[in-house]
Amino acid sequence: MAKLDSAKSFEAEKEHAGKTESKLNGTLLSVMLVGGFIILSWIGVYALYLSR
Repeated sequence: MAKLDSAKSFEAEKEHAGKTESKLNGTLLSVMLVGGFIILSWIGVYALYLSR
């Protein structure tokens, strides 16, 4: 009986993971864009510091 319950919960987790994955489609891209903006900002500030 315990194996049957764990199989059901595994299937439920699998379905839930699929729904969660669809919500996270653009997350990596968004994080990379924000990180790139921060890095470029720091490079710009450093270049401004060096030019003075």
